[in-house]
This record gives sequence, C-alpha cells and structure tokens, in this order.
Amino acid sequence: RYLQKAQFVEGLVTQLNDTHVFVNKKEIPYDYLIIASGSTYNAPIKEQNVIISTRAEHLAASHEKLQKSNDIIIVGGGIVGVELAAEIVTHYKDKKVTIVHAQDRLMPRNSEKVSRYAEQFLLRHNVNMIYNERVIEVKGDAAKTDKNRTLKAQLIYLCTGIKANSRFIANWKPELLNKYGQVAV
Repeated sequence: RYLQKAQFVEGLVTQLNDTHVFVNKKEIPYDYLIIASGSTYNAPIKEQNVIISTRAEHLAASHEKLQKSNDIIIVGGGIVGVELAAEIVTHYKDKKVTIVHAQDRLMPRNSEKVSRYAEQFLLRHNVNMIYNERVIEVKGDAAKTDKNRTLKAQLIYLCTGIKANSRFIANWKPELLNKYGQVAV
C-alpha cells in the first residue's frame, strides 16, 4: 500500500553504473540507489535463490545424508561450525566429527573464555580439532588443506562464514567495499 509509486523487480543485479541498474538483461534507471544486497552462505546452512517449498525438501535430504554418514568434517570453527558440531555430537553419539579451523582457537571473535568452553565441550564429545590449517579445496568426500593434507569424510560441511553479495559493486566502484567485500557504511 505504501509503495504505490514503486516498481518491484525480482532478479539478480549483474551490473551497475552511475545512472542504471542492470537486472535480468533489463536496464533500470535510478536517481537514488540503496544497496541492500545481503549475503550468501554455503548450503545447507543457507541457500541462495531458495523457494520455500523446496527448502524443506533440501533440509530433509541433508538430514538423511547426515543420518547415513559416520565421518563428518566441518570446515570452519566459528560460531556456526561450533554450533553444528555440538548439535551433531549431542544428537548422534556415534558420529566421528572433525573441525578444521584456519585459526588457533575456536570462535576467535568471542572471548578466550567462550572459546575454551566450546573447545572443552567438543573435546568431551570426542570432536577432533585441527587448528591453523585452512581447507583450500573440497572435492566429493575429500578436503585438501594448505598443509598438503587430504582429509576424507562421508559428509563435509562448509562453515566458512558469510560472503557479501557485492560482486556487481566491485566491478562498478570497488572503493565502496571494505577488505571483506562488504559495502563500507
């Protein structure tokens, strides 16, 4: 009701310039531009271009795959990776879970006390932790690290954080982005 003079266009922004936004091969002029392009995260944690009816199907398929897997690797020891590991080991006592984390402690944005608490919890539940090692490639059931090690598991979750949807801005005005690819506000 309150956007009577607005036009809603659903699609992927592929390009910008100082006067137009390009969506679905359509050129849309603008006087003012608000960029609220969001972020992406690896599936199944967050899906891109999701249709609500299929999201439930995808989550059910992910759950089934988890139930069938004995060896699980979680790439990333931030909040999402730690929470996922904790959920798995408290619901499935027989699963072998390994966290591969590029830094020297879990959840580095949190206090050291919180990191230690999470680590102790996971160790009590037999989670294997590999610190200071970055996964550089995942192919099928194998994760290759920057230490030239290949780890194998039946299921690999990528919990490496959010990535800003800003590629179209980088091609237009890269100076608008910070070092993480986020719009500097």
